[in-house]
Amino acid sequence: MRWYHCEEENLTYKKKGFILKKESHVRCKKHLESLEFRMSLLRQKKFKKIKIPDFTYRVDGSIITYEIEFIKGTQLKIENVHKYYDIIKSDLIYTGEDYGFADFSLENFIIQINSRDLYFVDFEDFVCCDDFDRWKLWNEHRRRDITAGFWK
Repeated sequence: MRWYHCEEENLTYKKKGFILKKESHVRCKKHLESLEFRMSLLRQKKFKKIKIPDFTYRVDGSIITYEIEFIKGTQLKIENVHKYYDIIKSDLIYTGEDYGFADFSLENFIIQINSRDLYFVDFEDFVCCDDFDRWKLWNEHRRRDITAGFWK
């Protein structure tokens, strides 16, 4: 868990941490097994510059429960998206791997408040896809964002 330290002595806390809990009730066993497999791959994955929050998951029957480190920050948006374009492209698109993220919507990216590190937060979107698939999906999102004025 990431700790946020409180410097002012008149505050009650020395530090605070936040965790999000997400439960997904899965309809079929095959989908649950796929989620569990993809989460185990993601937990082992190392990225160059993009970060993912620390997380754990557990399966109980047809329910997969995630506990995810809350990243205090702001969503990627019009004012700053151009600064992260090359990082996203190199770290998430052209990986040479069979699994990766497939939803490049701006709301899936959080810029951490103090470090300015870029986090990707949509774990369930870690799927089987190659560089070509990711490039196509990236371009679809980018075209949509250009139309909305997000990319210059």
